[in-house]
Amino acid sequence: VGKTACVRSVMESLNTEQRQGRLPAFRFIKLNGMEMNDPREAYVRLWNALEGNGALQSPDVACRNLEAYFTRKGKPAPNELVSVVLLDEIDYLVTDQQTVLYNFFDWPQRVAEQESGRRLVVIGISNTLNLAERLMGRVRSRVGKEKLSFLAYDVAEIVKILNSKVEQANPTHPVLHKDAITFAAKKTAALCGDIRKAFLLCRSAAEAVKADFIQNAKDDPNASPIVRVPDIQKASTRSFFNASQIEPISTSSAYEALLLVSIAALRKHTGREVGNFDIQEVMAKMSAVASSSGYPLFAQIPTFDQTLRLLEQLHQVSGTDDWMDTCVHVCVVVIHVWLRGYCDILHAMCKAG
Repeated sequence: VGKTACVRSVMESLNTEQRQGRLPAFRFIKLNGMEMNDPREAYVRLWNALEGNGALQSPDVACRNLEAYFTRKGKPAPNELVSVVLLDEIDYLVTDQQTVLYNFFDWPQRVAEQESGRRLVVIGISNTLNLAERLMGRVRSRVGKEKLSFLAYDVAEIVKILNSKVEQANPTHPVLHKDAITFAAKKTAALCGDIRKAFLLCRSAAEAVKADFIQNAKDDPNASPIVRVPDIQKASTRSFFNASQIEPISTSSAYEALLLVSIAALRKHTGREVGNFDIQEVMAKMSAVASSSGYPLFAQIPTFDQTLRLLEQLHQVSGTDDWMDTCVHVCVVVIHVWLRGYCDILHAMCKAG
């Protein structure tokens, strides 16, 4: 089970105990740092989830409201809910002074020290194993030492998960051949071990097989499509490991890759097409991604003029009009494993191609 899925499973169990009257009432709030254009947006989202009416607020106002909310004096109401906040992709909430993380993990401690405060529990999920060690001392003192490490999935684990999903989808007819599942698992484990990559690969193969079946199917009521190893191979070449697609990435500099990954993150979580982002929006996301990576190389992100030059350089490398769409398509696949290391990702992608 993955990190986020594990937390959700635990929360479902706690919800069951709550309904049975064995636990006090609580509310579960999920925030994802990768979905935010700026780390301080976490203040706004948390406040809206707690007390907000959806009105636009600045992060500073939301932060002050949260401060007052969690540290107010007086006895809490009898029906006061405990707030359980999940900070997913917490790497993207790291700022220069790390104030956002400090506040989120400081509020629970301050609330616990005064009986009159509202109860708050914060759970952080990071894609960086040594994130806690890279935080400032004052933040580490708030985060604490309790952590649970999740290793990347190996082949056997990916096969087990895929088999489970296939059985859930259609118990009577397995749409993926067992050899195709094993092949997809090996591909994924060799690249990153991210189960979402395996899902994308199998879905791409299944969509292609279904389209081909519909186009060429004859009047045979017993006929049914099934995904086999060659279909997975075609999907990996066509969708994710196409050497012609990753050429602009494999030859890009670290800052060019940072730009592409940032635009991919914006596209993934806003649904907008490439070209519909404001340059300041892109630079804000670059800053967030750079901070979360922890690389000294990204201590200072490119300026406005430098960002424009990076765009022009990438265009010259690809030499095509759809160069950004192509690069971002690949980056969307690897966005969740970016924090494993820029060089390792590019090397793995080139080998797979």
